[in-house]
Amino acid sequence: MNADIHFLIKTLTLAFNLTGKKLYGAVGIGVLFLLVIFLVLLTRKKTSPYIRKLLSISFPSTWRTILLEQFPLYSKLPAKTRDNLNKHIQVFLGTKDFEGASDLEVTEEIRLIIAAQACLLICNIDPDYSCYQHVSRVVVHPRQFQKTDTGEELTDGVAVAPFLDENGVVPGEIHLSWSEVQTGIADGKDGYNPVFHYFARALDQEDMEEDGVPSNLIGDKVSWIHVWHSYFQKFQMQVRAGETTTLDQSASRSLPEFFAVATEVFFESPQKLLRESPGLYNKLRFFYRQDPSQY
Repeated sequence: MNADIHFLIKTLTLAFNLTGKKLYGAVGIGVLFLLVIFLVLLTRKKTSPYIRKLLSISFPSTWRTILLEQFPLYSKLPAKTRDNLNKHIQVFLGTKDFEGASDLEVTEEIRLIIAAQACLLICNIDPDYSCYQHVSRVVVHPRQFQKTDTGEELTDGVAVAPFLDENGVVPGEIHLSWSEVQTGIADGKDGYNPVFHYFARALDQEDMEEDGVPSNLIGDKVSWIHVWHSYFQKFQMQVRAGETTTLDQSASRSLPEFFAVATEVFFESPQKLLRESPGLYNKLRFFYRQDPSQY
């Protein structure tokens, strides 16, 4: 509920600004509050029955077999976390469109492997199944691809952020290279996982601001910014000094990239991250409500 209200407040405020209207004083705040409550209730009235229907279906045994065989981390999860993950996978696959690029056939296996990794990030922090609500589809490319047609270097993925225009929210989408997804999942300890990376970017984008601060999912934004900035600045200093780091040096480019890369390493190389930066590890452990070092 808090995440929905936070986002709706931001959306309504942006909408008023786009139309040249502004809210003033207690009356404006009261009207905004009533609109938020109305929209939250309206949204839940539409989505909850469908989600309940998805969750009423038993998790297919064939899916479990695929995950046990192809997603090594799946079998190591605590029972409660794995149960939460299964539920989020069902909702994710029931609410997201998948599309293959360059004639790639998106099989059930591809959809499931991507969904499982995306949902691992949120399975213990999203009891309302509201995360990724502005990711409309996942586009899967057979291999690395160019971000645009202007000849940019190849990439393993793109997180296209949602945005607000005069017609409302334009959903975002995730683009992934299937060959790189396979590379990332083949070695679960190298700190490289494009699904973790780009869905962490999607979490960051949910409040319509890509700033390395997943505001919809944290209670004290000011405290988070202060602590997160300190870890980021320390990491930048390590990179400038030429030190060897567990996080890829690309994380020094920006706060959003730092959050995404740190998420990759948190789930893939937790022991290394815990030894190198226990404060950063514990910050992510508190945020994701998981302790991968124990898996």
